[in-house]
Amino acid sequence: MKKVLIVTYSFPPAESACAKRADSFVKQLNKYGWEPLILAGNVKIKSVPAPAGAAGTAAPEGMEIVRTAPWRAENLPTPFRQVAGFFSSLLMPDRERLWELSSIRKAVRLARSAGADLIYTLSPPSSAHLIGMRLKRKNPDIPWVADFYMAADTKGGGLKKIREQYVNNLVDSVMDGADCIITGDPALGDVLNKSRGNAGEQTEICCVPNGHVQELTEQFEKACRVIAARKLSKNNDE
Repeated sequence: MKKVLIVTYSFPPAESACAKRADSFVKQLNKYGWEPLILAGNVKIKSVPAPAGAAGTAAPEGMEIVRTAPWRAENLPTPFRQVAGFFSSLLMPDRERLWELSSIRKAVRLARSAGADLIYTLSPPSSAHLIGMRLKRKNPDIPWVADFYMAADTKGGGLKKIREQYVNNLVDSVMDGADCIITGDPALGDVLNKSRGNAGEQTEICCVPNGHVQELTEQFEKACRVIAARKLSKNNDE
């Protein structure tokens, strides 16, 4: 059975839309030949409206879930919270950037020790894809599937215009670096596809609804084929 390292900040018992999306997939991945390993944040995310078809929020039993603690302003003594909260609002691309920074070493070790066959990152927050980018740089032969479930929220925090530009540049970098791109929002998929132009099949954004595990694993296999073709081309050139 192949192993997939799933990087998602929000995972059950958190109740965010991304937690429900991840949950709707991982419960059935074994049926399609994929064993999930979860890297998630260890804080409970505030609930946001989830699209229809999302699964419940009970963490699956018997699954390896590694949680890493982000630095949060609310964990500081009261006199420092306001100042720390202000500075955290300036983080790019989002407040979870410190979670990314505190998690990357763990992600690298997990990918190596588990023998991950594929990396799957889920946003929002966009910081999850930063982990995917770093893992890909260290492990270029491991396929990477990036899931832009919903458009990034760039309204919160300070420096709105700078944040929007940063997020747009990050999206471009992810689409250039990932072997397969998916989304849960058809409208967002259309926007991303138009932004890519004629970039090729491997970067065409596919919409995968919550719980459609067969469609998700088809994208996993497509990413694996991209890597295999790249290796073959490299060998032929040598």
